[in-house]
Amino acid sequence: MKLNDEQVGQLQGILEQTGLLYKQVHEKHRPEYKAIHEAQTHQIRTLLTPWQLAEYEQYRIEREERMKARAKRTY
Repeated sequence: MKLNDEQVGQLQGILEQTGLLYKQVHEKHRPEYKAIHEAQTHQIRTLLTPWQLAEYEQYRIEREERMKARAKRTY
């Protein structure tokens, strides 16, 4: 699709505005997301053996690092 300069500018404005709205909604609901995630993590930890728990914790650390790296690129 070929957009003219005016359309490109309008599209960029729409995308920026939408991105800000997504970020606001995400921040507003962050405590709820965190509580759900913590409950899930607790449930998973209770069913794992000590060896599995060590692997799970390593997985969580690596996942958190990937998410932080992605967040820096996105916002």
